[in-house]
Amino acid sequence: MFSKYIYRNLISYFRFQGKVALVSAYGIHQLHIFIFVLAVFHVLYCIITYALGKTKVHDLLYTFCTSLCIYLYVFNLFFNLYMVMQYVDEEMEVMGERDQNN
Repeated sequence: MFSKYIYRNLISYFRFQGKVALVSAYGIHQLHIFIFVLAVFHVLYCIITYALGKTKVHDLLYTFCTSLCIYLYVFNLFFNLYMVMQYVDEEMEVMGERDQNN
């Protein structure tokens, strides 16, 4: 970066050639402040977006896992009930065959 001394010398050199600065030193200073503030808000926005996204994914995974656990629990109950009913049906058939043979 140019120091103020070098910047002033350049301005006086260009003025000597009949040229004027497009932006004043105060305008450059304001531009630097604006860019700095813009960068800070950009970083804050990125952090907030990251945090919200991570929270949403965590919530979705939690919901998915709990739903899956509930589904598997209910499926296991019905599957076990089905297996018990199938076993009872087989036993009833076996008992019916025994009664017919006797």
